[in-house]
Amino acid sequence: MPELYPLYRPTQPRDAGRAAASYLEAPPSPPLSPYIVCFWGMEQRPGSGSGTGHRVVPDGCMDMLFEWLPDGRIVRSSLCGAFGTPFDALSSCRRVRYFGIRFFPGGLYRLLRIPAAEFTDRLLPLEDISGTASSELAERLSRCRSFEEQTAIAERHLLNMAGSLQPLDCDPSFGNALYELLRSGGSMPVSELSARGGISERQLHRLFVKWTGLGPKPFGRIVRFQTILASVSRGSDDSDWADTAAAFGYADQAHFIRDFKSLYGQPPTEAVRAMRGHVRNVQYDRGGNRIY
Repeated sequence: MPELYPLYRPTQPRDAGRAAASYLEAPPSPPLSPYIVCFWGMEQRPGSGSGTGHRVVPDGCMDMLFEWLPDGRIVRSSLCGAFGTPFDALSSCRRVRYFGIRFFPGGLYRLLRIPAAEFTDRLLPLEDISGTASSELAERLSRCRSFEEQTAIAERHLLNMAGSLQPLDCDPSFGNALYELLRSGGSMPVSELSARGGISERQLHRLFVKWTGLGPKPFGRIVRFQTILASVSRGSDDSDWADTAAAFGYADQAHFIRDFKSLYGQPPTEAVRAMRGHVRNVQYDRGGNRIY
């Protein structure tokens, strides 16, 4: 399995919607870095006006989510599978605290043997998923006084679980194809991935669905989107989208804008302005539908 951390750093847009919520991230320790992108924490503070949703965009990852009220009462613990549309993660009007564990593509299956394909485009209660010991972890996280303490608790919990299970070795065909797809920024065609790996496109599709919950084509599309997102977030508000489209292998500017909008929820010009705090964020539901 390739070392993913240097190859792929999926990100969520730090746009204007996050003004209503504190947001923190921390990298995992070296033993967990093959499996985990980051630990993250957030506190929702409603009442700051409309357009304060926390935008979540496709990144090919899976997340364990823990939510509780300020007094420590647990709201829910969930597993969010890989998904293909943007949505607004803050639907409650209550003040809620969050802690999340974001797993690399294939990382959750390797570490805890939780099959990714069963959770694609789904948010399910963790207590319904065997092998997570979620109730114990949720209770311990709710008693922590800081994000740093939560991260340490989650690290120990996952290391103990991984030690008892022994993480799975990655299928070499999947690992090699994943490496090539990430190295190319998501641009390598499925036919070329298949030819390089010496397996059929059908076999490659089955492997990607098994390990990530997504086929290689939609997964590559998300990787390319994440690469573009990192690029445009560093650019200017008046970027030349025709040049961007050509640089990332799109047939034309219109194709690029349609693809970006379907994964971000807004055209790239509006997205760049939102990420710089020039405009309010727009809220979306899990189906990618604009709420207002």
